[in-house]
Amino acid sequence: MKLNVIENSDKKANIELEGESETLANLLRKKLWESGAKQAAFMREHPYLAMPKVIVYGKNPMKMLDNAAQKIIDQAKEFQTEFKRALSK
Repeated sequence: MKLNVIENSDKKANIELEGESETLANLLRKKLWESGAKQAAFMREHPYLAMPKVIVYGKNPMKMLDNAAQKIIDQAKEFQTEFKRALSK
């Protein structure tokens, strides 16, 4: 995956997820909303030709994106631990 920063200001961030489906973009959007972003959305301008974009409005949106990514990582690790535990039964 390659991440392109399209816009980065104090109040708005716009990133493009090259080589990714809408699944990761939607998960990021959900975690951003849970983290208190004023607005967070993902979009894809064309279903086959464009890459998903995540747009965030709030105070320090790049830090918010970093926190959301960390929450996704933590949740995936928790799932992995529970999955291994369930397999060992």
